[in-house]
Amino acid sequence: PASATVPGMEGIDAARSDDGVAQDASPLPASWDGDALAAPFERLDPSAMTHIAEQGWGLEVLSLRRLDTERDDTYLLDAADGAGRVQRILKVAHPLDDHGLLDLQCSAVAWAHERDPGLPLPLVVPDRDCAQLRVVHLPDGRTRIARLLHYLPGSLIDYSSTSPDQRQAVGRMVARLSV
Repeated sequence: PASATVPGMEGIDAARSDDGVAQDASPLPASWDGDALAAPFERLDPSAMTHIAEQGWGLEVLSLRRLDTERDDTYLLDAADGAGRVQRILKVAHPLDDHGLLDLQCSAVAWAHERDPGLPLPLVVPDRDCAQLRVVHLPDGRTRIARLLHYLPGSLIDYSSTSPDQRQAVGRMVARLSV
């Protein structure tokens, strides 16, 4: 597997096992009360995220901005990929997130895209090893799973201020996903 050390976070390496599955179990935090959706975790800093993008996907990260999420580390990257400047979303999953479930999510998006290429979907960008998910080993022995997605520009919808036409457009888009 590929590996590298994150500057300032000695011992972190990005790796993917031969079968793409994390081999190290992530120990549960002592403060965890059993609610997997609320389990605390240590956030990765921008330098670690930059290193993961550079080592895992060969991107030259020009700038990055943390996106507010409750369950994972998610950053919007402005980067260069050899063919030009791109915007991508780098997501590093919560330590308790299951590799199989994340793989299913990526595969579901790919399946929907194959059936309707016109749908605006955040497609997965394969890593340097052509995998859709990349296992990241942290210095404390825990593992996290990273994925890189195409960025879809736009804004979040506030349903309380949408028009009937806008809600119908959302409904048509959702219907295309369920066909």
